Amino acid sequence: MSLILGVFTLFSFMFHYSDATTIYISSSNPNLKIVSRFLDEGAFGGGTEPGDYETVVLRPITPFLKIETSIDTTKMDKGEWIRQIYRR
Repeated sequence: MSLILGVFTLFSFMFHYSDATTIYISSSNPNLKIVSRFLDEGAFGGGTEPGDYETVVLRPITPFLKIETSIDTTKMDKGEWIRQIYRR
């Protein structure tokens, strides 16, 4: 049991989501963002295929806690959002 827990803990520290691009920022709340992100798998890859990316809305509750929800940008009201054209 402890071996399984150890392997799970090791891989959970190696894999994390990374923001690739900020796509939109809310015009009424600049902390509310729509970003493209991918699962960074370290030396194992990740972020190299188009299917690795997903689009999510980031809603911060505190500086350390945020709610992330998947979104389809083709069906949203783009009048409420400011398009970002730069990449990080």
